[in-house]
Amino acid sequence: GEERFSNLLHPEVLKLLFSTNNGLFIYCPLLIFFLTGLFILYKHVPRFSICITVHFIFISFVFSSWHDWTYGCSYGCRPFVEYISIFALPFGFFIEKFILKNSLKLLWLTLIIVFIVYNQKLIFSYDGCWAAGIWDWSELLNLIVSETK
Repeated sequence: GEERFSNLLHPEVLKLLFSTNNGLFIYCPLLIFFLTGLFILYKHVPRFSICITVHFIFISFVFSSWHDWTYGCSYGCRPFVEYISIFALPFGFFIEKFILKNSLKLLWLTLIIVFIVYNQKLIFSYDGCWAAGIWDWSELLNLIVSETK
């Protein structure tokens, strides 16, 4: 077949992470707190934090080097699903630092709830493959503000 790592010399890392077409942080913004948690984890267990960071960079490079970095008709960035358990550890450090031991815990909890509601809205509005032109920010915003299907 034609499936191969044809983007090895020009990986689409930013698109993989931030594209409206299945970008990791666009379809699961809660994972932004995973990145924040990496910095907190570094203060407590530097080796472990570095290991997870290198792992995240490596898999992002590999996934974005695939010939179809969107990974086809799926909701969100499908290849990262099996790594969510690894991302949960820095996320736990984020929760401990910013929610359990922070005076702005209401703000952080509200933001987490907003991200969860946003994600659920996209899930319930998702209608399979996008087959009508270019999937861009205006299309994504229309999906967010439209009625759930």
